[in-house]
Amino acid sequence: MNQKIIRVLSGRFCPINSIMSSADVLNKVETVTCKIEWKLQDLHRYRDFVANETFFNSKQFYNPQYPTAAWELRVYFNAYSNLITLAQVKQTLKVKYVLYALDVRGGRVNISSVTPHDFNRFKETIRYTIDMERLMHTDGSVLLFCELEFLPHNLKRGRKLKRKHEEISNFSTPNFQKLLINMFEQETLTDCVVNIENQKINTHRCILAQNSEVFFRMFEHGGMLEAQNGQINIVDSSFECFLAMIKYFYSGEVDKDSLEKFSEELFTIAEKYLVLPLKEICERFMASGIEAKNFRKRYLYAEIHGLPIIKKVNLFFYKISLQLIYIKSAVKFRARIWVDC
Repeated sequence: MNQKIIRVLSGRFCPINSIMSSADVLNKVETVTCKIEWKLQDLHRYRDFVANETFFNSKQFYNPQYPTAAWELRVYFNAYSNLITLAQVKQTLKVKYVLYALDVRGGRVNISSVTPHDFNRFKETIRYTIDMERLMHTDGSVLLFCELEFLPHNLKRGRKLKRKHEEISNFSTPNFQKLLINMFEQETLTDCVVNIENQKINTHRCILAQNSEVFFRMFEHGGMLEAQNGQINIVDSSFECFLAMIKYFYSGEVDKDSLEKFSEELFTIAEKYLVLPLKEICERFMASGIEAKNFRKRYLYAEIHGLPIIKKVNLFFYKISLQLIYIKSAVKFRARIWVDC
């Protein structure tokens, strides 16, 4: 058919090949998100020893449903400052992103605003200055975050697991649970090594993959280094905390000492590796321990991570505290009146 023929559509003249059929009506936009948390130690000292335009890169991060689209953060060094940028390392897309950090008090500090970027044109975003004086913690570390949103147009969706991870909170029988714990403690036919803080944790790929969507994707894609050599290097968690998560994979439980020592850190790595039941355990534990000395810290943490249980308990604690203050003030006021009389 001659493409120059035109039809009238809604009072406008349109080329016939541009007219949409009913099947061409756009559906509701459903975007997906992904996030990375990156901790860098002694970043301020490297500038004295490395050449300009040298950069450190984070681990790749992606949405587990669409692993073919991945990104990484890069920190560049120059003579006067440290600069951070976002780079796409796999399939290129248009995205919206935001970069931020946590200051020494746990408050969020935006490094960038929510910004659109087309990685089809530029492989990196613009570079943003890292305010080291404001963002460096007492141990010399800097905690950086990136959240991005994209439309998974023409992206292949990853294979769904046969079993939902949120169903894995306990194993069917005590005997089977004990068997798995023995497998871990005795290192029976382990086929994967986790390297962290100059220590090693011997474990099983199948256990990691069954409990974590992230580990499943890691081992599923044979081209990834971890899948090839069975070595996983962890740089953003302490040995004790990561070991507690691994033990949870085998036992379905977290000991109280671990929760008391590092519930926030454990929640963070559970969020990173998409271990939903462990996230809930940590959130409920943190909510149960809210008191005057940690109220502000818990509130900020809940705001950053969007934790409804902790927010609800915080609000209840706040209301009760106000009531107690009012009661104490009223008692003192009445006592003063009684003395004056």
